[in-house]
Amino acid sequence: MGIGNIDVDYATEKGILVINTPGINTTSAAELAIGLLLSAMRNIVPAHSHMSELKWDRHEFTGTELGENQ
Repeated sequence: MGIGNIDVDYATEKGILVINTPGINTTSAAELAIGLLLSAMRNIVPAHSHMSELKWDRHEFTGTELGENQ
């Protein structure tokens, strides 16, 4: 990330503000990554779709636990 590939001088000439805020969203990005990982492991999205369609097969959406050996 960063602004290494942006011509800051050119952007400034054109009145475009270029800002770099390293580390500002690090925690949020990490939390999102963990949340998406857990969602994928536990089949949250497909399970929600089935629930919305009033279908449910509890064995189809058991998912994986973090502590399981694979």
